[in-house]
Amino acid sequence: ALGSSFSDGLIYAKQNGKYGYINLKGETIIPFKYDHTHEWDMYRDFSETGIAIVSVNSPSSSVYRYGLVTKDGKEIFPCRFSNQPRIILKDQVCLIDNTGKLFIVYPDGQYRSLKYQYVGRIKNGLAVVKCNGLYGCVDENLNEVIPCVYEDIKICSQNSFIVYKNKRYGVVDNEGKEIIPIRYKRLEAWGNGLLKAYDMRWGVITEDGREIIPCIYNNIGCYGFHEYDECLNFFEEKMIPVERAKWGYVDLEGNEVIPCIYTRAEIFQNGIGVVYQDDQCYYIDRYGNIL
Repeated sequence: ALGSSFSDGLIYAKQNGKYGYINLKGETIIPFKYDHTHEWDMYRDFSETGIAIVSVNSPSSSVYRYGLVTKDGKEIFPCRFSNQPRIILKDQVCLIDNTGKLFIVYPDGQYRSLKYQYVGRIKNGLAVVKCNGLYGCVDENLNEVIPCVYEDIKICSQNSFIVYKNKRYGVVDNEGKEIIPIRYKRLEAWGNGLLKAYDMRWGVITEDGREIIPCIYNNIGCYGFHEYDECLNFFEEKMIPVERAKWGYVDLEGNEVIPCIYTRAEIFQNGIGVVYQDDQCYYIDRYGNIL
């Protein structure tokens, strides 16, 4: 059996139930002694890192033991790790040993230990890291640019992160500067530079902290509707359902353009909204006129 394509001049193959790698001439470069090569993952081929992730079955169980080999067949780490390695950069592999200690491994076989218990994959030049139970971010050179002082951190956009500390949420930029104060009970990235914010009630703010819709509503948006699509619809239709005691609509400036008088309101599509008054369903235009 052969792999689907060559990667950096090599392709994985199967012989007598074991996997290895051969070159374009059919010569064995990496011996047939592995139970898996993990070539199926787009982040684990030689063209990305010059390193392949391989594994063997544990003799006493079905658990895999992972290791790393270079494209010239050199075994950097033997298959003895229970944690599956991850590619975090084009030329770096993150490896966690059986004690939980984390290493960064390079294609030449060099490696160094890190103080972090977790390193995410680099995205937009930064990776989320965890140190002593708190989160921050490092750059491509593993320099800590956002200090590990947050209880949680997640990507908000290309240039910002939602952070959580002392039971409150805020936003920092990719240099760690606070751009939205850590004061909200909930923050949800909504796409297009907007966030849904909760501070006793729901509202919408921009990534730089400007309030578009004040936090005065019980609900914003539609139940069961994907947040990104919901936000995209908000921008296209310039109408978003909101609820106080009842439902209505606000525009992009936060103006309540259709009063909250309905028992239910759905998103606008092609300039038409669907609302419910008790058990009756109506179609309305952008001015609230029933069609």
